[in-house]
Amino acid sequence: MEVLSLADNYISSLEDLSGLARLRDLNAARNDVARAGGALGACAALTRLNLAANRVASFQVRAGAARGGRPTASKHL
Repeated sequence: MEVLSLADNYISSLEDLSGLARLRDLNAARNDVARAGGALGACAALTRLNLAANRVASFQVRAGAARGGRPTASKHL
């Protein structure tokens, strides 16, 4: 899977995305996510991430998590 939209689903956390190594585009906008980053470590191909309209207070991706691309993260308050 390369594109996944989880927008508008009342999701409170992003966890264990290890089976999505080919994921390039993740849209988790308009949920209730407070933390993200660690779960995205296995998504080496991720180049687009939309976390707009969530409760994310901090965001950190481990070194090497974005090999092969330049990830972009967006958050709108």
